Amino acid sequence: MEDVIRNKLNKIKNLVCLEKKYRLSKHVINDYLKTGKSSIHDIEYCIQNSKTINGIREDKMGTATDGKLYKIIGRNKMRNKFYTAGKFIKNSDNEELYFFITAHKIEG
Repeated sequence: MEDVIRNKLNKIKNLVCLEKKYRLSKHVINDYLKTGKSSIHDIEYCIQNSKTINGIREDKMGTATDGKLYKIIGRNKMRNKFYTAGKFIKNSDNEELYFFITAHKIEG
């Protein structure tokens, strides 16, 4: 199981940090980026420096290419705890992307 998690995390890191093949939900854009609560740099930093996937569950919407949602908890650039949830999707050109459902600093 550890190999599966490591491989999925590496795939997420490659798509987000190296290939820049990711999209953000309207929730992330409107509630966190536009309000200054998070930045693209925070999201990429959290993924780049993450050590594991903190949770995997079923994508009930059914749009994930592998049927799963991934929770990653790490740190943002200011070293605050940071939470992301996302999934693998395909774009209109049938390329695989990572889609962030949410991405924000953990309060408290």
